Amino acid sequence: MTFHGTFEIATPEEYFEKIVLRTYLETKEPQNKCSSAAFLIATTFAYHFIDWRYSSKKSEKKDDGIGMIKRVLDGIATNEEIDYFDVARQIANGTKHFKRSDGAPNDDRAKTAVVNPFSDEFTDEFGPTLLIDITRSDGSGTEKVTARDFLEKLLIFWRGQMP
Repeated sequence: MTFHGTFEIATPEEYFEKIVLRTYLETKEPQNKCSSAAFLIATTFAYHFIDWRYSSKKSEKKDDGIGMIKRVLDGIATNEEIDYFDVARQIANGTKHFKRSDGAPNDDRAKTAVVNPFSDEFTDEFGPTLLIDITRSDGSGTEKVTARDFLEKLLIFWRGQMP
């Protein structure tokens, strides 16, 4: 059998259903609840879906990360959603690129933490919880969100963009 895409993925809709949604659902399985690996994979795929869905809006010029997100999602996403996508960019690229091309440390990485169940004020679930700092671009501060809530925000946005 011959496929007309990457294996059996040829459209943004197939990428979303077969990769983005599936990797997100894997983070909800009990054994992956606090798996940073499952979360990093799901976040990377959710962030890079922008390449599939809006490839025609990307330019040939090299954007800084948040510049590309703002330009591509302008008029589509809220400021809060753009903040979440910027953190997803930091997580995806910070995971792949520990150092910049000049050899300096990559300081453009999201702040994350794992909290133990006894000091966890952010969720009613038992067990360690992955947290992410979301810094608001409007200067209103920083919010801590669970990795699950973070991913759900990205998935809800992408679900709304599907035909």
